Amino acid sequence: MTHTFTLLPFAQDEAIAQISLKGQVQREISDLKSGLKNELKDGLKDTLTLHYELSDPQGVVSISPSALPARRDGLWQATCFEFFLGAQDSTRYWEFNLSPAGHWNVYQFEDYRQGMQIEPAWDELPFRVRLTGTTLDPRANNVTVDLSLDLTRILPASVPLELAITTVILLKDGTASYWSLTHCAPQPDFHQKQSFAIRL
Repeated sequence: MTHTFTLLPFAQDEAIAQISLKGQVQREISDLKSGLKNELKDGLKDTLTLHYELSDPQGVVSISPSALPARRDGLWQATCFEFFLGAQDSTRYWEFNLSPAGHWNVYQFEDYRQGMQIEPAWDELPFRVRLTGTTLDPRANNVTVDLSLDLTRILPASVPLELAITTVILLKDGTASYWSLTHCAPQPDFHQKQSFAIRL
């Protein structure tokens, strides 16, 4: 099943009024031998695909230039596409960071902001970033990010999942804007389990 989403800024102001962030997410469970889907047994492939679309018609978003992809910390200090993944009825969760430059990271947490550590299940996180302008305004940024992820590296295929989809947007004037499916705290906080609003 495919879920479509639209992300909302924590605080709306004129500088980001023309920005939009939307996309789709899908989880597909299939039998590696027979190709049959949704049969929960050994030998399953559990794939999460995620697609982001950022539209910035005024060209106000700061986008890091493409680089040789590497695992890096602190990617949320610049424009960064993120998602948070956890099993239902569990305090454990993972944070995924995807930079438009191609850099990435995955962190594991035991509970709300507790026990943070690098997730060793991946030594690379292949995803595709496409950046285009428009013929009317070459300053405009249209960014798409696509990721396909094998979840069996961290969780059994039969586990129901909760997902938060988020993005940090850094503007060219140096201010940051925080986007999520929903905001559940007085300050921007993507780690709030209540914001894991998509069930897969």
